[in-house]
Amino acid sequence: MDVTKFVIPKYLDAPERLFIFTYDEVLALFCPIAGGLVFNLTLLGLISSVLTYRGLKKLKARGGFSLVVSIIYWHGPNEFNNLQLPNYQQRYI
Repeated sequence: MDVTKFVIPKYLDAPERLFIFTYDEVLALFCPIAGGLVFNLTLLGLISSVLTYRGLKKLKARGGFSLVVSIIYWHGPNEFNNLQLPNYQQRYI
């Protein structure tokens, strides 16, 4: 049996990567660039992609998606906070 076939990841919860970036970082980099190319605003697309990437890295360092959810819950509009189920669904939950 060849041992080189099997790859055991070092960390099981490590995010999947595309080259050196995670998938959400790739989207944060390339979506503004693509939008800038589509609307013929290449420089603005490049600048906004760098700013979006830096903002995403800071957000992930502070707490990630759970931080965004808690900010929406505490400071967002009431439509997100007071989600009410109809009466016929409340009986079963």
